[in-house]
Amino acid sequence: DAVLAVGASMNDFTCDFGGLYGDSKVIRCDVDGGELVGDGKAVALALLEELSARGVEPGGERLKYPSEEKIRESVRSVDLGHAPERGMDIRSVYTMFDEKLPSDRIVATDSGRSFATCPLLVGARDAKSWLVGRGYGTIGHGLGTAIGAAVACPERPVVLFTGDGGFMLASHDLDSIRHGGIDNLTIVVMNDEQYGSEMRHLDKHDLPMDVIAHPMPEVGLLARAYGGFGATASSLEELDALELPDAGLRIVDVRIDPLVDGREALAGYVHRARPGENP
Repeated sequence: DAVLAVGASMNDFTCDFGGLYGDSKVIRCDVDGGELVGDGKAVALALLEELSARGVEPGGERLKYPSEEKIRESVRSVDLGHAPERGMDIRSVYTMFDEKLPSDRIVATDSGRSFATCPLLVGARDAKSWLVGRGYGTIGHGLGTAIGAAVACPERPVVLFTGDGGFMLASHDLDSIRHGGIDNLTIVVMNDEQYGSEMRHLDKHDLPMDVIAHPMPEVGLLARAYGGFGATASSLEELDALELPDAGLRIVDVRIDPLVDGREALAGYVHRARPGENP
């Protein structure tokens, strides 16, 4: 019926461009600009006191949240029209890396459409071990984030999940890894050989898709140039058979299905369309 947001802007991205709460009443509590102006703690205590004074007690059945595994399975089970001959389903890739990577890992991601399901399918031991490199929503910030984590925690394995476009925009930073002697970093490139986030905009205006085609250099050569190990996996069988060295720079080019948008596997997803825009 109502949503009380304390200290949150509840902007378009937070609220799925109006699709998250539907017609529910949303009340923002903030020190500046909210419908309910005030300090979060003070307002919450005042509300509880007022409810108690009016004799309002918690009623009804509390919401029962599904288990983590049930949430993961719900994401994996959505039919996204994946065809193995085009590449791997990104959800299967994340599931496999979640099982293959060391449990003590630090996970970093770039920005882009490939990472919507990553937080649901790849775990880390605590919140400080899961880092998002997406300043201002741009791609290419993931590698710097991962390098920082690898330097700060040299005793722990760090894995970066990045798209092919974001990786190439930041690939010059690979030389920092070589110069710094960083040997605990694995880079997983979710490669659909295009700037995939632009597909819906081109489709909307009936523009050709070839303008976003973005083939990458051979990562084996690239990794070796910077003193590391590189490999390409085009199927789950190849990915499962891949054995990464224990130390050093490791780059894995993972060929994913370019026509599968993992965001569509999320509950409540409505194509991220703004009001008035065709979904």
